[in-house]
Amino acid sequence: PGAQRNLLLSDPPGHDGLRAVANRVMRGQRINALQPAMRAIAEDLVDAFVADGRADLVAQFSHVYVRRVMAKVVGLPDADVECASAGAVDLHALITPGLPTEVKLAAAQGYRRYSDRIMELVEERRANPGDDMFSELIRIDDLPGTPLTAAEVGTFVQVFFGAGIETTRDAINS
Repeated sequence: PGAQRNLLLSDPPGHDGLRAVANRVMRGQRINALQPAMRAIAEDLVDAFVADGRADLVAQFSHVYVRRVMAKVVGLPDADVECASAGAVDLHALITPGLPTEVKLAAAQGYRRYSDRIMELVEERRANPGDDMFSELIRIDDLPGTPLTAAEVGTFVQVFFGAGIETTRDAINS
């Protein structure tokens, strides 16, 4: 999916259509509907602190919380959170200059597993749409540049997941 039209790597006028799609799927209503799930995730993590008797807010809360919440936002199954998290790290390694070749090769292999899984999920949602971001990205057909290809849907999900982790985690940690 990384080679497809990409919100982060495009310029107008192509960016404008992709931005309209992003605005549609990331509306406040979607996020507000997830508040009970966000609260439940936070409570689970805090309960673990109580059991341990201490907490490292960054390691035990913000990193875990953000990944689980962003998975809910984009519509990833709970079982895919670790794969997606590792894939986001692998993608970051791929675009980071100066890393050794062996690190980049390992990252490419990991990212490929993630990308393949995202494409499986896109196809699952095409066959059985739900009330999630994957399905909405597939359904949108009234904006410039839509409908999106399966690879473009996969790219959107990857961009939202990765960018959401970074910005939200950094906001919590600051």
